[in-house]
Amino acid sequence: ATIARNHIEMCGLSHAVTVQLGHSDDAVQIVLDKYGPGSVDMVFMDQRGTAFHDDLQRLERIGLLSDPAVVVADNVLKPGAPYHVWRISSMPHYRTDIIDLREFGSAPVEDWMTVSWVHRGPTYGMPAEELRELTALARESDRFRLRAMATSMKDLVGDPLDEFAARFTAEFVRLNIRTSMCV
Repeated sequence: ATIARNHIEMCGLSHAVTVQLGHSDDAVQIVLDKYGPGSVDMVFMDQRGTAFHDDLQRLERIGLLSDPAVVVADNVLKPGAPYHVWRISSMPHYRTDIIDLREFGSAPVEDWMTVSWVHRGPTYGMPAEELRELTALARESDRFRLRAMATSMKDLVGDPLDEFAARFTAEFVRLNIRTSMCV
């Protein structure tokens, strides 16, 4: 957040951009109370990936997002955000790019980031269709995240995480969801 605030200040945009710190459970209500409905133009998600889809649906349901809004989610492949990837790829009110990139500070580690343009429409604020196939991926994502918190993500680099990422990718390819760009 400090880096973001410094960049915003250097660009001369601090009068127009606010970086809200805090857990989404608390920060969302603070932003809604302070700025009102439709006031959020951009969201950056970098918490537990298996919560992204719930947080995004909540933002839609309470009307906090502008129309359109941009939602960026990090680490959606490792440790993973399968429900989120499914939501933003299967519902028509999203236009999404899934970007294959190298993890910052660890060039050999592949990860995905998503950038979604969210527009209001019939499915806005609604839950995505549930797929059983994603449950096992979500559970494994949470296990990797917990292991990374206990040690370091660097300790998980290699076979177990790469095998998980391969299963994750294969499942989404089966669902006709692929990365749209590579950097």
